[in-house]
Amino acid sequence: MTISDKDNQRLRELAERYPHLFRGLILPWFTREGWPKMLKAAADRDRLHDTFEEFEQSSTTAFNDVVAKGHPVEKVQIDADALIAWCKAEGRPLDSGARHVFAILTLTERDKGAGHA
Repeated sequence: MTISDKDNQRLRELAERYPHLFRGLILPWFTREGWPKMLKAAADRDRLHDTFEEFEQSSTTAFNDVVAKGHPVEKVQIDADALIAWCKAEGRPLDSGARHVFAILTLTERDKGAGHA
């Protein structure tokens, strides 16, 4: 995964504002309905699972492995339509870096909504 200088700056700023959100692995998580939408728009389609079931199995295994090693991990439910729109607005390809930055942004917005801003 490649993170741009702009994303690195954005993540540093978010880490300063929301340090409690940056203490573990943030795992973008898609729904059965959202997976094919995201897949169709993905610039790195060739690196992704063909089906939601494959994605879910692989991601669940990764999640369980990280938890079993004692590391904090959080699944972040991603709205595929919102991710696609965000990538278009940002003028960036929908790739691994975009999915992870968007997951962090989603998490910070959720955190603000819960009164933790």
